[in-house]
Amino acid sequence: MEAANGTRFMAFPALLQNDGVAGVKWLGIELFDPAVGQQNLEASIVLSALKGGRLLAVLDARWITAIRTATVSLVAAKRMARQASTRMAIIACGEQAQYHLDLFSKAFPLQECSCFSRRIESAERLAAKARDIGLKAKAYAGLRECVEG
Repeated sequence: MEAANGTRFMAFPALLQNDGVAGVKWLGIELFDPAVGQQNLEASIVLSALKGGRLLAVLDARWITAIRTATVSLVAAKRMARQASTRMAIIACGEQAQYHLDLFSKAFPLQECSCFSRRIESAERLAAKARDIGLKAKAYAGLRECVEG
């Protein structure tokens, strides 16, 4: 559903019958605002017991989503990328990119990281984090330059 101001809300329900749990991921997205330079996203997960509907937990879904997304990317990369890969390019350097950098740097013998984002400041922040963990890193203003390194 969409509010008059353009903020969108979405619900992703799930039922784990065998575990006795029902849950919903509740997402609120304010569309990208070029003046601010980012999209605002808030997400929560609410879990309830099937028996009696008792509230079990309210969780911040941003972290869960970020780590899950990075983990799925890593599983795919472990199956499709060269295992000796020493360079990665990260396109879009927001919150999830930090988790990708962390997981990939532990799973591959990375030496280099190229970063591109709509806002060069975001790419520069992620490149600085990559340098902090010992990688050679550079922020690029252009997508092609980032990928080609």
